[in-house]
Order: sequence, then structure tokens, then C-alpha cells
Amino acid sequence: MKLARKGLWAERITDQHSLTRLEQHIADTGANLLCIRSESPYIEKLVKELQPKGVRVYVWRWPNLIPGLPPDAQYWKNELAIAQKLIAAGIDGYVFDIESDDGIDDPKHNHQPYAHDWDNPNVADRVQQATTFATGISNAFIARKKPYVLGLTSHQRGFSNYPHIPWKPFLDVCNILFPQTYWRADGSKTATKACHGVSYDYSVDPPHRVGTPDQAVLNAFEDYANKKNAKGVILPIIPIAGEIGCIKAGEIAHFGTLVAQRGLTEAHFYVDVDKPGWAEGPPQGDDPQVLTDIKAL
Repeated sequence: MKLARKGLWAERITDQHSLTRLEQHIADTGANLLCIRSESPYIEKLVKELQPKGVRVYVWRWPNLIPGLPPDAQYWKNELAIAQKLIAAGIDGYVFDIESDDGIDDPKHNHQPYAHDWDNPNVADRVQQATTFATGISNAFIARKKPYVLGLTSHQRGFSNYPHIPWKPFLDVCNILFPQTYWRADGSKTATKACHGVSYDYSVDPPHRVGTPDQAVLNAFEDYANKKNAKGVILPIIPIAGEIGCIKAGEIAHFGTLVAQRGLTEAHFYVDVDKPGWAEGPPQGDDPQVLTDIKAL
């Protein structure tokens, strides 16, 4: 069963070179939906160019609960203003990326204590802040009086791993969920990739690393099952495969089979790095076949 909707997630599209590369990746994958991080200065340009071609444009961001050093575009109050401006400019959807810098008190995990996190128990009014942020974006879409997608993304086991995040204000306004069904991720801080299998299962130490599409999809659909918005509607689940730069040839086709088995005609693909779809350095090397495999779905 062919996918009717293929979404490509992009970040760090901040100069002409990265924009040109992104446009090529859209063509190479056959994506008809782009979800781009709100930091890009090209979003309004992409809306005008892609929508007439039948490509939807969503925006996403992992917002901070607590502001960092100014100017902090990632701070939720600043992100709210950015999102409202882009909604007025015609984006088709927005996705809340609500994750956690840590959420784990175990020092063996080497996480910094809470940082700017929505899971921070020291912020007594974080539910109210989440509500103001979520409803501010929702109301902007409602006022526009056009169809829209308002989604939530997080780790494939986000709800289980981070029960203290104020999920409800975000779920209340959403109409879709996008779990991060990554089975392999890049753990390197340098240009050379260090891909490893992941399941984002923090119930054991070290985290259990499975590294298969099967486990990632299973985790996501179990963890995100039966989540409802304020109207009591069970939110549909659309998985995001990733990270593209760490995926091996052949795995995309299997992911497509898993998606089809669940009766879905939409799936998304996460780039994570500034060179979407290309793994740098040993042991992966460049693998344009992954982009071709996405196009075949």
C-alpha cells in the first residue's frame, strides 16, 4: 500500500546551501509534507513555493520552559510569538516537541539536573505555562478559520519515561501524535557519525538498545495509545522513522511494511542532522539509497 503522505523533518536550514540541499531531499524522497524547525528564516518562502505544489508545511520546536541567556528563541514565550507569526503566514501545522533534558535523577545517566526542562519539578506553575503556550498556538489556528494540524512529538516512550511533564495541556489542543520511532541514532558530537541502536527504554541501566524498526514502532504505539484531547477524541498516531542518517539500506522498506500493517497511509522521516539523509564518515558512509527507499514507499 503506497503512502499518500510522506513527511520529511528538517532542522538547521539556516543558509542558502542548506536550503538548496533540503529542496533536493524533498525531490529525492518524494515528500509531500515538510516539517521544519522554527529557527529557519526560509519558512515563509517555503510556504509560498511548496504549497502550490501540494506540499504541506509544518513547523516544530523543542521549547524551553525556563529562559536561557537572551536572546533565547527556544524559550516558549519567544517560540509562541514565532509560531503565531508563521500561522498568520499560512503554515499548515505546528508540532510541539515536548521532551526532557533528563527527567532521570540517577546520576549514572550523567544528565544535568533539569536545566530548562518541562519535567523540572522546581517550577511549580509549569502546567499553567504549558497551558498558556499550547492554547496560544491553538487559538491562533482557530482564529485563522482554516484546517490545520496541531501535533505533539516526543521520545517513543516519552509518556512512560517522563510522567512529570505536563502533557495534558498539549494533548488537549492536539489532533495528532508523532512519536519518534527511531531505531538508530547518532551519539557523536563531531562531524563523524557514531550511530547506535536505541529504544529509549530508560527502565534499565544502561538503556536497552534494540535498534530495530519493529521494536521502535511497537514502543511508540504502546506508549502513545489511547491519548485523548480535550474533546475526548483518541488521537491518531503517525510514526517518525529516524534518524535518516543512521538508517541502513533496506530498513526503510521494512518500516513501510510495519506502517502498512497498521493501516496507515502516512509516515514521517526525521533527519536530525544538518545533512538530511546522509551519514558522514565511517562506518556508515553516504547512503543515498535510503532517500530512494523513502521515495518508493
